[in-house]
Amino acid sequence: MKLKKQDLVGKKIDIHTHCTGVMLDHLINQKYPIAQDINDLSNIVIGNGIDYAITFPIPLSIYFDHIKFHNEKRLCPSNMTDFPFQAENLTMLYSISKFNLTHLLPFLSVSTRDKVNEQISFIRDMLQQYPIYGLKYHSSMDLCAANEKSFEPFANLAMECDLPILFHTKMDNYANPMNLLDFAKKYPEIRICAAHLAQLYKPFYEELHSDIHYQNVFIDCAPLSRNHFAMSAMNPNEHLIFSNPVCLIKELSNENPGRILWGSDAPWNRYVNDQNRVVEYPDDVTLVDKSGLWPKFSQNSINFLFGIPR
Repeated sequence: MKLKKQDLVGKKIDIHTHCTGVMLDHLINQKYPIAQDINDLSNIVIGNGIDYAITFPIPLSIYFDHIKFHNEKRLCPSNMTDFPFQAENLTMLYSISKFNLTHLLPFLSVSTRDKVNEQISFIRDMLQQYPIYGLKYHSSMDLCAANEKSFEPFANLAMECDLPILFHTKMDNYANPMNLLDFAKKYPEIRICAAHLAQLYKPFYEELHSDIHYQNVFIDCAPLSRNHFAMSAMNPNEHLIFSNPVCLIKELSNENPGRILWGSDAPWNRYVNDQNRVVEYPDDVTLVDKSGLWPKFSQNSINFLFGIPR
């Protein structure tokens, strides 16, 4: 049974985690992460006092040839499944149901690159069988921007079924956060989340603050510690810079009321910092504890999932 907004009031919510699927090129090239088992994710979430977590598959579907993508940046069918994210989405939904992991709230991953009609038919079928809370789109992996025409079928489905969409962001042609503001203006009925702090990209925040029509835009801070660590390589003329992670989320929350969500990006949250220490899930939870922002993050997450009260 699908949860209602009152079930999540006052709860600690991780808005951004991954489960099921595999990064085969990471396995071959000794990169991290390779995969995340859904029961391992469940144990991490519960073990750190988090009540609910939105989860979705690892970004590149096995429908595509991972090695060709890694070597040639081309998306070619692998002939392993019938359409993108068929195996990953179904395994995630089945596992959550089988193991009664009702604290994990599934978003279905989608791809514009092939078999779009089959994906939409599949999503409609799954909506009849399982509680589904939204869609996830990783434009960098899909080599297509959210504001391109090829994403329209999924946007129309999201409007019809009242599904929020969580979008990956990156400073490339596909996942540039400015693309999401174009999308948000075109589809004001769809609640969207710009992942990874929208890369702390100054023009994004300036535009967001300049127009009242962006009420449907949320921003997640996944992964908090790692995002702050990455600031050292950012151009301060183009990106917002903060002295520490707690300062980052407190200032952003004050300047963007109702928009900021906490997410871990597990398992991508794990990294080695400049003191050669492995930073993990509990470290980010502790930072939010210090910030005192759990009540705001909880309400913002509820609004993203179920709609902003009018």
